[in-house]
Amino acid sequence: MAAQPFGRIIRDARTGKGWSQEALARLVGTTSTHISRIETGRQTGSIELLSRIARELGIDLNLHDFVAPKPGPEDALTEPYTPTP
Repeated sequence: MAAQPFGRIIRDARTGKGWSQEALARLVGTTSTHISRIETGRQTGSIELLSRIARELGIDLNLHDFVAPKPGPEDALTEPYTPTP
């Protein structure tokens, strides 16, 4: 099962507590617009901000959700690049 995007987890936890985006924003020191953009995936937050959000909502912050995996051998080109003339 694929992990949910962190923004959706934030939204679900926030609405589960009955909090508005504005209320969460005040608690973590940002704007409701920023919370909205994080929840919809249009913007990210610093690790510090995401940590504050996770702490206020009581959710686990898994850094693996935010770090793109490094390319492995399976991502390598199978044939050498040859420019077209």
